[in-house]
Amino acid sequence: MNNTFAKELQKIRKSQKALTIFVLLFVLVIVWGVVTLFSAQRETKIDTEVLMLAKPLNPVIDTAHFAKMQLKRSFTDTELANFPIYQLLTNEKTREEVVVPIGVTKKDLSTQSEVAPSPTTSTQDI
Repeated sequence: MNNTFAKELQKIRKSQKALTIFVLLFVLVIVWGVVTLFSAQRETKIDTEVLMLAKPLNPVIDTAHFAKMQLKRSFTDTELANFPIYQLLTNEKTREEVVVPIGVTKKDLSTQSEVAPSPTTSTQDI
């Protein structure tokens, strides 16, 4: 009986040593992690340009822009329906680029004997 008691006591001592080693290893890992975290915080610096970009935006809205937008002219649906839309086509006979209304095709343009002059802006219009 004395022999079995000694064996059991020796097993407990071995497991106690293993438990002590694991506890010390755990404490060492925690200390190592904290030291690494603090040293990384000291070494990491934020660029001043990033700090400038991180500042909050100015929430002040200039209402004068809204007044300008309300003064802009708006078109009715009938005015928009009569609004001319032009396209740029290349005449296949003369190889000139011509500005024509949307309904005109290249075929219509090549069958015309005389090409109508394209609208231009004069210096008086500017």
